[in-house]
Amino acid sequence: MDSIKRAFSSSNEEEDSSRSSRTYSFGSVSDLGWKNRVIGFSICAIIAGAGAILGCALGYIDGVAGYVLFGLLFSAGTVAGVCATFFIMGPIRQAKGLWDPDNWINTGIRISCIVAVVIMVALAFCAVYWWKIPGLAILFCIIEFVAIVIYAITLVPYATSIISRGARGAWSSL
Repeated sequence: MDSIKRAFSSSNEEEDSSRSSRTYSFGSVSDLGWKNRVIGFSICAIIAGAGAILGCALGYIDGVAGYVLFGLLFSAGTVAGVCATFFIMGPIRQAKGLWDPDNWINTGIRISCIVAVVIMVALAFCAVYWWKIPGLAILFCIIEFVAIVIYAITLVPYATSIISRGARGAWSSL
């Protein structure tokens, strides 16, 4: 756990604490503590899941109100899901890490998750407005939410190895 906290902390943490004036930059989350990052991520992730599922469920209201509710809630849920990852690691650091040549497996997973989110948004929209199948729209929202969670997990150092070890342990106990 300490290695994860060190990976997210600022390299100049001692220097930052000794300065009385701070400069804030876009894309930096180093000023937030570990607990605040986890709380921010959790709140945004809950808002994302609730917004997406409620958007699909309320999209079946007759008339323009259903379209508006679906569009607003589902879009807000998707944006909140992406914002949740900003609490783990700032957007600039995410972009730099995405193209890290030493971390090509996580890069592939991240790009796949981004593509999955875009496809699931389109399919959920089709399920609500053209196919009129509410359960399918909610299924697409759940898949989108899982893709955002997997994307967030790839941002956490050592998280993929911890999860794979846990899954192997659970599988071997069956």
